[in-house]
Order: sequence, then structure tokens, then C-alpha cells
Amino acid sequence: MTPNRVQHSKDNHDLYISDLDGKNLVKATENIDIKDYYFINNHKDIFIVYKLRENKKEEYLEQKCAIYNISSKQFNPLTDIERNVAEIVKILNQK
Repeated sequence: MTPNRVQHSKDNHDLYISDLDGKNLVKATENIDIKDYYFINNHKDIFIVYKLRENKKEEYLEQKCAIYNISSKQFNPLTDIERNVAEIVKILNQK
């Protein structure tokens, strides 16, 4: 799986998708900055790595993950995984 790296700049980085012919353009994300994305499940879903748009320096923003279902147009944050990763980081920082 090859990452689809997003170029870093001060511009907002939302994700848009469309049919191959360019029709049916859909804004898949809003008010987040996309860092990477991968098509998964035979191109039925997109795994998205992102950061929230907040008034913090880039290095203080937490990286988050979500899955976007293309047919239902649903953006589903992976909050359980984020909580588990935060707990692991907390444990590692205690050592």
C-alpha cells in the first residue's frame, strides 16, 4: 500500500473525491487537515490520517485516524484506537 502523502503548507487540507470522470465531486472531510490517506477494502473505504485544525503549533497537534465509507459518505473517527494509543503513550512516558 503506497501512502498518498499530502504536501504540508499553511493551506487547509480537506479531502474531496469524485467519479473517475470527475463528476459527483464530494467533500469527504471538513475542518481537519489530511496528512495521509489509503484506499482500503477494495476501494470501498478510505483510511485517513489527519490532525484537527486548532490554534496550536503543528508539533502539538495529535494525529488521528478515521475511515471514510465512499458509498455511504460517512466519516468515522477511530476514537477507540486513539484512546488506546494515548494510554500507551502515557504508560511509556511514565518509564
